[in-house]
Amino acid sequence: MTAANVVEETTPGAPEEQEFLETARAFSDYHLPCRGWSRVLEVGAAAGGVAAAVLLAERGHELTVADVDEEALRRAERHFAALELPATFVSAGELRRQGRSFDAATCFDPAAVGSSPREAAMELRRLLRHHGLLVVGPAFAALDGRHLPGFKHGPAFAGGFSFRAVRSTAGIASSIGLRR
Repeated sequence: MTAANVVEETTPGAPEEQEFLETARAFSDYHLPCRGWSRVLEVGAAAGGVAAAVLLAERGHELTVADVDEEALRRAERHFAALELPATFVSAGELRRQGRSFDAATCFDPAAVGSSPREAAMELRRLLRHHGLLVVGPAFAALDGRHLPGFKHGPAFAGGFSFRAVRSTAGIASSIGLRR
């Protein structure tokens, strides 16, 4: 695989994917450095997610890429190897079991987690540290302006929006009637 092929395969084609890439760029260039954050989770290994992941890795973030689609994950891993960029690749199920926390997460499509926008956001909340930032793409539009337990609205982006994690996962569990 040549570098040209990698760029072609990881360049988002749809306008909303291009917008999300611009969102990831703004997120990486301003929001992450000003907070001193480096541990970033990119959920989604299709073209839109991989393009954002490449951008984040190029900027030196400690990057983990996750997806429910094992083949997409393997393709993403090959792209990163061809570009000689460091990243950790895990299935969405493995990510749930690892118990790691991240400073920030980006997700273009909730299907990469394998659930609805609300369920995906709540799953990703469990992986974010207190005050962590979740940046989501247009597939999460149904959540825009709505209250989600454990989140406050974060900065707006041209091609997406964000949520700030404000409570512990124990707080989320109690607010939805679960015991920890």
